[in-house]
Amino acid sequence: MHHVLARHAGRSPSTLHTQQRLERDLQLTPLEIVLVILEVEQMLDESLPIDDVVSLDRVSDLIAFVSLAVASDKRGRSLHGSP
Repeated sequence: MHHVLARHAGRSPSTLHTQQRLERDLQLTPLEIVLVILEVEQMLDESLPIDDVVSLDRVSDLIAFVSLAVASDKRGRSLHGSP
């Protein structure tokens, strides 16, 4: 995910830090943040709740958002008997 975010921000992944703000520090537009989410969805083959993107402020928020969505999806699949 860091590589996707770095590419959209025009930076090296090694320069990303969890406390950087997506819009202010990385200068990502709201549309670019959505594009990052969509690309991460494709990479992970997971559907993420795009409506929650507006609350993302920092790189750490994005990481937590993706981690929670993936974990929630896996729990939901195991509860319903899907692999």
